Amino acid sequence: MQDLVKTQAPKLHSKGRPIKSGGYLNKDLAAIFLHETDYLILPSRIESIPVIFSDSLPAGCPRVATPAGDLPRLIQ
Repeated sequence: MQDLVKTQAPKLHSKGRPIKSGGYLNKDLAAIFLHETDYLILPSRIESIPVIFSDSLPAGCPRVATPAGDLPRLIQ
């Protein structure tokens, strides 16, 4: 899904949607990102529990995720 995200995110941004996409962030940058974002979207279809999901909990960042692995149960 990486290719889809990379092609569609800029299209949404160009239409005025407040979206940012990226890759790996170190711990400090991820913490800043999670405190500044409205929603964290986790499009993964294979990761059971992505690290960024766990990092988003103490930041109080709302999450939207595909139903992969344990994520549906954890989000409930």
